[in-house]
Amino acid sequence: MGGLVMAPAQAGVQKCTAADGKVVFSDQPCPEGQASSSVRGVPEAKPMGGGTRDQGSRLSYEDAVQRARRAEVHAALSPVCRALGDKASSAVRSDTSSLEEVKLAVSQFESKCGDQVLQASVRNNTTRAVPNAADCRALRQSLEDQRARMKTMTNKELQEFAKFQNEVSVGCR
Repeated sequence: MGGLVMAPAQAGVQKCTAADGKVVFSDQPCPEGQASSSVRGVPEAKPMGGGTRDQGSRLSYEDAVQRARRAEVHAALSPVCRALGDKASSAVRSDTSSLEEVKLAVSQFESKCGDQVLQASVRNNTTRAVPNAADCRALRQSLEDQRARMKTMTNKELQEFAKFQNEVSVGCR
């Protein structure tokens, strides 16, 4: 599962448009005051100052559901689009790829496969995505880790724990 839309740990590619119309592609969220949109087919970068990860790198339920959705979209793509997506995903994740290489790979994927991604995403959004077995194991382990420290949690943390516990119990039956 390595397609562009499927890479769970990769940063998204943002298209930032300044007030003067200058466009910059970045793997970071756009600076305040600039119009921001994510490149179609690439997951969005997390906003500055926070994320959905709970306690650092722990897998959140939302991350597991997104991973499941990306896997379903990836499976619906043609072999050619999967290969282009894998190539673009590798370029985005690579420490040695230049921004131009990333832009070219993403552009090729988007121009040839954007419609397939859109159609698969629309079909995918009509059904409820559920985390896979490995993600459910990780989510349950995270739940147990959090349960062990319940006595020291604040009211807000207890509310978040209850929400997380409910999501895991419903999504990982």
